[in-house]
Amino acid sequence: MPTRVAGNNEAQRLPPESHGIPAEVVARNQRERLVAAIAEECAEVGYAEATVAAVAKRAGVSSLTFYKQFKGKRECMLAAHEELLGRLLEPVDTPDLQPVPTS
Repeated sequence: MPTRVAGNNEAQRLPPESHGIPAEVVARNQRERLVAAIAEECAEVGYAEATVAAVAKRAGVSSLTFYKQFKGKRECMLAAHEELLGRLLEPVDTPDLQPVPTS
């Protein structure tokens, strides 16, 4: 199943044929791939040079699909930032189950 922003956790493209996967699962997969794609595209060319067309191509979706998911490049980039921030804060938000020595 698809995963997160860039790195080793590349979101996987669904098969192009009729696959019987629910529409909400397909949309979630596309969104995750777009979030990963904008992070990768911006890492390579910078935010100012990144285009919706390049991000969509990298994610393996059409520009129309991009705009079904996001209002524009800025909203997609903010989603990538939220994803990354959530991953960074996850260890901080998880309580440490080991007692801290007091002496």
